[in-house]
Amino acid sequence: MNSIKDMISDKEKPQDCEVHGQYISKNYFGQIWGKCPDCSKQEAEARIEREKAEGEAQKKERAIKLWAAKIGHAQIPERFRDRTLNSYIAKNPGQETALAFAQDYANNFEEICKTGRSVIFVGKPGTGKTHLAIGIALQIMVRHTVLFTTVQRAIRRVKDTWTKGSEESETDDRCDQCNCLSRSADHGRSRRAVWI
Repeated sequence: MNSIKDMISDKEKPQDCEVHGQYISKNYFGQIWGKCPDCSKQEAEARIEREKAEGEAQKKERAIKLWAAKIGHAQIPERFRDRTLNSYIAKNPGQETALAFAQDYANNFEEICKTGRSVIFVGKPGTGKTHLAIGIALQIMVRHTVLFTTVQRAIRRVKDTWTKGSEESETDDRCDQCNCLSRSADHGRSRRAVWI
């Protein structure tokens, strides 16, 4: 009976590769001969690239799922989810001023958050108040917790904590856990306000 040591060989023989031509094949073990070194190198590089691409795809998929979860947790309505500050179109000087303010507010939110400063956008329906508020929220929610709600829903959440047997207290309200809270209020038919 042959030992493993006897089966290991250092034999070599010329072989032909259809792609790279002639090469020296080494006999490593029993009847196992080495493949073309250039083909082996290309296969290894292709495998590394494939694994890298698969890793990137998985990373991107995880990021998309995480972002979708953040959007869902923030309760931003479907129709507003594409309302970024970059997509806001200012049609008059007042809207240009509001956009510039919103961009500055979002870009400097780290410092603004420390001061507790808030924003209220007031204007007629259709002027872009919610668009600007959501634009700020979408920009800062990469690093902060955001919640979109209406004044009525916020009041209802607080009132619900007063009911007997409620599992939440007023201090457990999600509004207290947010860095950015976007609320919408209807003040009659002529003007509305959105605050952050």
